[in-house]
Amino acid sequence: MIHKILSKEIIRYGISGVLISLINLGVYTGLLFLGLRFEIANILALILSRVVGFALNKYFVFHSARNGRFWREFWGFMAARGLSGLVDYFGVILLVNQLQLNEVLSKGIVMAFVIVLNYFLGKFLVFRPKASASDSPANSENERKYRSKNPIRRLLVRRLMDRVVSEALCEQRSYNNADAGEPRVDLLDAGCGEGFVVHALHERAPEKTIVGLDVSIDALEIARKSNPGVRFLEGSVYSLPFADTSVPAVLLIEVLEHLDEPASALLEAQRVAAGTVLVSVPMEPWFRFGNLLTLRHVSRLGNPEGHINHWSHRQFQAFIRENARGTVRFSRSFPWSIAVIDQTRVDERIRS
Repeated sequence: MIHKILSKEIIRYGISGVLISLINLGVYTGLLFLGLRFEIANILALILSRVVGFALNKYFVFHSARNGRFWREFWGFMAARGLSGLVDYFGVILLVNQLQLNEVLSKGIVMAFVIVLNYFLGKFLVFRPKASASDSPANSENERKYRSKNPIRRLLVRRLMDRVVSEALCEQRSYNNADAGEPRVDLLDAGCGEGFVVHALHERAPEKTIVGLDVSIDALEIARKSNPGVRFLEGSVYSLPFADTSVPAVLLIEVLEHLDEPASALLEAQRVAAGTVLVSVPMEPWFRFGNLLTLRHVSRLGNPEGHINHWSHRQFQAFIRENARGTVRFSRSFPWSIAVIDQTRVDERIRS
């Protein structure tokens, strides 16, 4: 019932308007209580309510999560609210001085007009759909993350990618030194998505045989275009199409947080892996907190769509230790947790 009501854009707009007004009034009253002059308190309350208003309109009212448009929409929103503020100010003066209407009635009329004006400015000017392939609804959250124009986000993703690639190649090389046989596949990226990790691996080690696997046909189509010559398979991480201990290193990079049965997927990866399983997941609550700081997924409290499992670094360690069939080494690439499971050295506790 609640979901059906919130599916109406105009209802969401009304709810956000009430919340913004309450924040404006609450901050203003609180600052007055702390002893600030009313002029300063009013300015600070207006600024905060405008920022919150932008977040609510972008993510809650109009569901505008398109990549590369954050700052354009932010300043467009502020300009639109500046325009409506001028309409509010001069509209009251016009109605009172020129039309001789009651002051309170004039304010009420102008406020109603401004509310409608703000809605149409937001819907058709600030957050209007952009006819571009990069803004297509088919773009996944994963693709938006790797193609983000936010410099901080790009830096964090690049650090994770460098760590994952270095760990994967190091562990795979170590296994090959111990095995004189030539494996059919050197590295398997299970749940490869659009192939960003595969691309990074192939750039660093073009001589390796790398295979990407994912259940999404759309993601695989993008992966194949970005990685010509690399083999990609459609399939589930719950049932990998490889024999037991047939792949030196298997990667599960940002996969387990999406799964109903993450332990089953981890055990399947360990079945296939002859040497190493490399796993990474978002480190909570920092991952969601970072999204909120950049006003992403505000309506879901920073939780990206599709994330159904949430682990702190300590909880992730406990989960891996409970399901690992070998020695484990943990590390961090903030805001991600990483585990390297070495199946060539079985823990005595697990073996027994």
